[in-house]
Amino acid sequence: MEVDDVTNPPEEMKGFAFPEQLYVITTYEGPKGEAGNLYGALYNWVRNSEYQIAGDYGVEVYSDDIQKLDPNQIRMELCLPIEKRVQEN
Repeated sequence: MEVDDVTNPPEEMKGFAFPEQLYVITTYEGPKGEAGNLYGALYNWVRNSEYQIAGDYGVEVYSDDIQKLDPNQIRMELCLPIEKRVQEN
């Protein structure tokens, strides 16, 4: 659910402003039961790249047109904050 202002969200929600930062983003479309594999794939990519995870959160963005998909399917983006890995001497 999108809200206009995070300072006064609906009672059943908490507000959170995401910091301006570099994110690694990937898109998944497929069976709902396999969406969790996306986390492992993205963490694996980060581990083998010049980047490292830069926060303790991730963001899942779900498609607005999810009603057009099969009920067992899902379309989402997974976003994780990253930063350049510090080179060890």
